[in-house]
Amino acid sequence: MRLTSVDIHSREFVRCFRGYSGREVEAFRQEVADNFEELQIEAASARDEVARMRDDLERYRALERSMNESLMLAQRSADEVKANAHKEAELIVGNAEQQAREVLQQARAERAVLERGIAELRQARAQCIDEFGALIAAVSQRLEGFRTKIEEAQQATAPDRGLEREAIPSWLSEDGGQAAARR
Repeated sequence: MRLTSVDIHSREFVRCFRGYSGREVEAFRQEVADNFEELQIEAASARDEVARMRDDLERYRALERSMNESLMLAQRSADEVKANAHKEAELIVGNAEQQAREVLQQARAERAVLERGIAELRQARAQCIDEFGALIAAVSQRLEGFRTKIEEAQQATAPDRGLEREAIPSWLSEDGGQAAARR
C-alpha cells in the first residue's frame, strides 16, 4: 500500500519510557508529511509531463513517418519524372536524328539532280559554242565566197577599179569600207 501525506500525519506510535521526544517526533512527522506531499505533487506533475511528452513523442513519430513517406513518395516521383524526361529526351533526339538523316538524304538527292542539271547545261553550252563556232565559220566561208564571186564578176564586167570598189558593199570589202569613205 502506498503512503500518503495523510497516512504519515495520522500515524500513531506507542509511547514508551525513555523514548523520543514527542514534540520533535511530531515536528519531524509534520515536516516529512509536508515534504511527502510536495513530492507527490511533483511526481503527479512529472507523470503528467511524461504523459504529455509521450503524446508529443507519438505525434512527432507519426509526423516523422508521414514525412519519411512523403520524402519517399517525392523521391519516387522525382525518379519517375527524371526517367520520363530521359525517355522523352531520347525520343526527341531520335526523331531529330531521323529528320536530320531524311533532310540530308533529300539534300543529297537534290544535289545529285542539280549536278546532273549543271553537267547537262555545261554540255549544252559546249555544244552551243561548237555549233556557233561552226556556224560562224560557215557564214565566214560563205561571205568569203560571195566576196570572191563579186570581185570576179566586177573584174569581168568593169575595167575600171574605182567602179569596182564602189559596187562592193563596205561590209564585204577587205578594208571594211574605209577606202570608199576616203574618197
